[in-house]
Amino acid sequence: MSDKTTILRKVISNELCEFLSLQFRILMIVEYDSGLYSKSASRSELFSKYSPLFLDSLLLYLQPLIQENFKERLLPTYSFGRIYGHQDALPPHFDCRASSEIGVSCCLSKDSEWSLDFYKSDKIESVSLEIGDVVIYHGPSLKHGRAPYCGQEYIGAFLFYVFENGPLKHLKYDTRPFLGCPLPRKS
Repeated sequence: MSDKTTILRKVISNELCEFLSLQFRILMIVEYDSGLYSKSASRSELFSKYSPLFLDSLLLYLQPLIQENFKERLLPTYSFGRIYGHQDALPPHFDCRASSEIGVSCCLSKDSEWSLDFYKSDKIESVSLEIGDVVIYHGPSLKHGRAPYCGQEYIGAFLFYVFENGPLKHLKYDTRPFLGCPLPRKS
């Protein structure tokens, strides 16, 4: 699968996308107002969160559907959410966490078109997702990124899995005891 992308259309209902987007906006406001972030939540800026409960729930909810695209079972590792603002970009990169073996990018909310570019050996494949669409890819071996966003707000969820019988199976839940809890701090 290293160079392959699979697009699944409308796998998350509009209602669920609206609900998850609202959850993420509330989380951003709470974290800014609590002082965990130093910037004002009223400004357009990048807000990211590792494995919030509502996205870890989406990770489990979509797992059977994502798994249908593979010959073997998957284990959930972690979720990640990001709110992009005007002119935010995603520089081309490879997913660097070993627990990102299988990546799923989900469009939860947007007010403008914004393609996700995959840098394949002989071409760039631009994937445009509508609200509720997802794209499945092999993050550690398929470079991907986004140009600056022309809209005002894009909310994306990123879900990650490893193969149940693969060499990374020990990374289930990203080595956490269960989903929804933070990664252990390094001493």
